[in-house]
Amino acid sequence: MTGADRAAIISEITGKPLRFTVLDEAQLRLSLPQAGVPDRYIDSLIDIEKHFLAGSFNIVTGDVERISGRPPQRLREVLLQQLA
Repeated sequence: MTGADRAAIISEITGKPLRFTVLDEAQLRLSLPQAGVPDRYIDSLIDIEKHFLAGSFNIVTGDVERISGRPPQRLREVLLQQLA
């Protein structure tokens, strides 16, 4: 599920417009310090963002069910419960 997919679901459930924007590395380097992120964390956060965009974390495991003892829920279901 992409960031745009998540934003669309949140927008639909809340009835409020929400859009997902991907910042390029230069924009991130400028905006993170403005958001109060200490300089020592910026390279790591940018590296994580690159991995997200490359799909490196798009894996499916049985960990949620194994740890919680319950099957995972779809994002829409969780948000409907939490935002209702």
